[in-house]
Amino acid sequence: MSASQTQSIDFDIIDLIKKQENIKSRLAAIEEVPASEDINGEKQNKPKTPAINIEFSDEAKPYIPQSSTEYIAPPEMEEFNTLMHVDGPILLTGPTGTGKTSMVREWCAINNVPFFRVSCHPQMEASEFLGTNALVPDTKTGHLITKWQPSQTAMAIMYGGVLCIDEIFRSPILMAIQSLLEDKPSLSVQDAHGLSKTRLEPKHWFKIVATDNTTGIGGSDHYDAEAVDISTLDRFRAALYIDYPTFDADMAIGNKIATRLNEGQIEAIVHLVRAVREAHNTGTLPITASVRCLINLIQLSEALEHVGKAYKVCLVNRVDAEYKPTLSNIYTQITGKTLD
Repeated sequence: MSASQTQSIDFDIIDLIKKQENIKSRLAAIEEVPASEDINGEKQNKPKTPAINIEFSDEAKPYIPQSSTEYIAPPEMEEFNTLMHVDGPILLTGPTGTGKTSMVREWCAINNVPFFRVSCHPQMEASEFLGTNALVPDTKTGHLITKWQPSQTAMAIMYGGVLCIDEIFRSPILMAIQSLLEDKPSLSVQDAHGLSKTRLEPKHWFKIVATDNTTGIGGSDHYDAEAVDISTLDRFRAALYIDYPTFDADMAIGNKIATRLNEGQIEAIVHLVRAVREAHNTGTLPITASVRCLINLIQLSEALEHVGKAYKVCLVNRVDAEYKPTLSNIYTQITGKTLD
């Protein structure tokens, strides 16, 4: 195709677009989905994200977490809440320490939903997903017998609730739970003697939420993760990126946690935390400052009655000697003082 032909086609497309009436309103309509209507054409007055009104079994209730009085929901919580009412697994990505798992646990606490958790790692074995066989006393004879012990994954399927798979792409054996990511999730487990398999299927409300610092394309020098094929990623119904809190959100957390620090001290701690995050993002530091770190730094500052001492035990003492000057310089630049 010649350049003149290409140019002609481009102009034809532009002319066609220009002829469309109310183009702005049409483009706006692409993003906003209208409310559903009943048979009379009237809008249904239903909340977008109703509560999970399910009565879980007595076996499941001990796994319902308690809500944290210190928790401050991130801006992504509202969208996450909406996605939790849509069928299919959800993937949460974002930097380490942004509160991905905490958000899942807190959502479960608010909605009275059991929370089960599997933490993945590069040396992971299939039994951590599927359960394992163990010697246990027989309830009748007292003799030791081999009995299958369910994993957190299996209990989530049997009892219902949320299965949070932390750092999912660090696991080299995702094929062991591939069937869980299907439209009709299931899990096959072997009996105590390995002679037969039992197919477990959810009998109650069940949801998988996976978290990872990557999007499945592999790890980095500081994070060992597997590169995942597209077919596995495609099994996640939705993905949500969770970033570090904004400055105002960090300040809100600080003001909620602190009991004896003044506003200036809280602001200094927030600036310290944000500077460490930035240094980590640029590759200057091997560690970052998570939301947990912010909370720890505030609580330690009050316990030790000194921000500098808290900063030292919370962050400086966690790195090798070559990185300590960087953390010390951050402290000096923000507070105008040197670390003891």
